[in-house]
Amino acid sequence: RAVVFSEFEVKLGPQIAVQVPDGFLSKDEFTAIKTFLIPKPDLCNRLIRITALGCKFLAYPVNIRGEYERNHLLFNVAFAFDEHQDTDRYEAILCKLCAYLRTLEIESGFVVKAETKQRLPAILKEIMDSLNSSGGCTIPIDAANTIHLRLRGAPPELPPAPLHMVPVLLCDPMALQRTCTDLLVLQILPFIDGINFVQKIAILARAEPVLTQRAVGYLMAAGVAALTDVFLYSNVYVVTPAIHTFFDDPAMRAQCVDFVQDGERTPAFETLFALYCDLSPRNPPRNMAAFVEHHSARLAGINLRLFVQYGLVARILRHVQKYAIRSAPSDASQTASSQMDYSLLDGTRSVAELCCLTGLGAKAVEDALDADPHTVTFYK
Repeated sequence: RAVVFSEFEVKLGPQIAVQVPDGFLSKDEFTAIKTFLIPKPDLCNRLIRITALGCKFLAYPVNIRGEYERNHLLFNVAFAFDEHQDTDRYEAILCKLCAYLRTLEIESGFVVKAETKQRLPAILKEIMDSLNSSGGCTIPIDAANTIHLRLRGAPPELPPAPLHMVPVLLCDPMALQRTCTDLLVLQILPFIDGINFVQKIAILARAEPVLTQRAVGYLMAAGVAALTDVFLYSNVYVVTPAIHTFFDDPAMRAQCVDFVQDGERTPAFETLFALYCDLSPRNPPRNMAAFVEHHSARLAGINLRLFVQYGLVARILRHVQKYAIRSAPSDASQTASSQMDYSLLDGTRSVAELCCLTGLGAKAVEDALDADPHTVTFYK
């Protein structure tokens, strides 16, 4: 809908220098959001998303230190969209545009010199019109610089990460923190530890659950995170046919040994392989508590949670979920002391989901299901 170029004037403070179309933001509207468009230095040189004034804004404030008044230059380019528009495709474009402007300013003073700065309205208008009409633009700036921008194809739609699932990072979190420009991802990153589930991460990070689900989805789409279940000793896992690939792949074998090691003792691959193979389907199903009791000696030097987590991420294990379905009305035989919402027992929600939706622990949910004569549980 619009492109807004704002800057910090030494005497006047934050000001709109250019907006296309002209008059898109009134003075009062700019005042309401100026702290996000011209923020403190700590929030500069990274992407900022805000929803305000019935619009969604993508902004990228740039802070350049140098021989300026107050020793730095601060400006910002913001794209404005309809409030509910998907803006993912435009993020890389905005970052690239601001990188161009930063380079032009450092090399030739493009942003501060009046003779070049006066070209900004025409440049920003051409960028907006071209992106809206053809998805890209090529704008010559001088003999040595040309702005090339092109929208990528629309990314595949990912379902939001379920609130009861546990995200696991597949890369170095410190490296991700250095390269990531998404503020929400940076906000939740310290709480992604392979133990916390999405809903708990949202609570710890003081973020909206829906936005946290989406941020985890971004990490999954980027290939730097995967989802697993909350590890419980009551869980049931079975080995999959991918165990053959695991056996034949030396890289996977070494990766697994390194990942699951607990303490200084290095587990043998043969032991890990045998333990995975022993998680074969059984009737009745065998949970992890029984598995540990049976293999307590062989599990020395192995972190059981990481053993299961690696198996799930590598798809050599599958979680056999426990579900519940109720054959009576939701209020039938429901005691006053029960905290279980029996209307949820329609056969489509696992015990892990029920824990997340009701706020009850796994044991409390299991006890409520076992105590109710109208509820039948099954695994799948």
